[in-house]
Amino acid sequence: MVSGSDSLAWVGMDNQLYVRDGQGVRRVTWPTGPGPSSGWGVSDKGNACSWPCWSPDRRWLACFHRSIDHDSAVSEVSLDVIEVDGVEERRLAAFQGRLPIYAQWSPSGEQIAVLCQDEDELLLSICEMEELGRCRDVESGAPLFFSWMPDKEGLLVHVGSRMTETSRVVVRQPSEGEDVLITDQPGAFCTPLILQGKPLYVVAQGGNSRLRMAALSSSVARCEDDDQDLFDFDGLVAMVPSPRRGQIAAASAKRGEGTPYDGVWVLEPGASAIKVWDAPCMAFFWTPDGSRLLIASLAPEEGHVTWDLIDVQSLESRTLCRFWPSRDELFFLHFFEQFTESHPPISADGRTLVFSGRLDLNHVVEQEQPGVPKVMTIDLDGEQTSPRVVAAGIFGVFPPWSKG
Repeated sequence: MVSGSDSLAWVGMDNQLYVRDGQGVRRVTWPTGPGPSSGWGVSDKGNACSWPCWSPDRRWLACFHRSIDHDSAVSEVSLDVIEVDGVEERRLAAFQGRLPIYAQWSPSGEQIAVLCQDEDELLLSICEMEELGRCRDVESGAPLFFSWMPDKEGLLVHVGSRMTETSRVVVRQPSEGEDVLITDQPGAFCTPLILQGKPLYVVAQGGNSRLRMAALSSSVARCEDDDQDLFDFDGLVAMVPSPRRGQIAAASAKRGEGTPYDGVWVLEPGASAIKVWDAPCMAFFWTPDGSRLLIASLAPEEGHVTWDLIDVQSLESRTLCRFWPSRDELFFLHFFEQFTESHPPISADGRTLVFSGRLDLNHVVEQEQPGVPKVMTIDLDGEQTSPRVVAAGIFGVFPPWSKG
């Protein structure tokens, strides 16, 4: 039996959602049955669910639902929420001509921000839990990354324009209040984040990428006297704030997007930076207590990913395993900064990692259904020395952590 902190959701090979918790394992979405025009036992409709995302109170799972009419070759995509322990299901919004690729709950659980691909542009929209069908566009551009502000239903957005090669960082207040424009010229980075209640982003400074934490006024400009510059990098910067200690894990890729990050640094306002990982990597995640970092490294020629766990104080590290990621897992790792808050790969008690893909065929867990991607867990405290299969599937995610 599984503790509440280890509740887990995943997408099975049938493209349906499953949950494992203290009540056991159960399916929470179901494939579409035969339509009225179908022959006996033949379905002319189908559906698929993807990217499960737990609500802050763990009551709901949000997902993208794709329904297909095989006769007319019509495909419709919607944002659905499913009550994990009940029977209620809500269709919050349908997307016509758009491809939704990412969703994140607001801190209150009253709204969900959705990022959609619309031809060459990305659209950021907000859907309401209590107003079905209401979906408001609040920003557009490409690339586009965002985070929810912790104390209000506002969004910190980093958006670019491929037409003008310009970008901006803005605090967007969709419901009420005045937008706050960060007047610095953004540097090379993806997702703006929040540290100690303040926006954390990157500015271009003298040919470098400078990590900056800003204090915001109520006007459209930032408060320059209260800004704090933290560290200078060379190239594209990735950053993830610690959940507990006010620290930041950050790295840079000198050659830009698609190349490995050159090690990982741990930074803290008012303290010296320490390089805790001195090898190339593709992604990194904090454990909930802020004491360790989980490092994902990609071997380009072989295509496998290696998980390593490092203690940020002692710098002791150990390799957990290597695997060949599923397509969704690879997408998740590529955009790990955006997924950090919404789709934690580590359980709230810090003991378990979940990932999806294939292991070496000689590994014991691959002897059944060889070649099929599997949702797997591994014990970060060392009691479980090898990955354990949860189910055949393409992506798994733990509920969000409580803020400490």
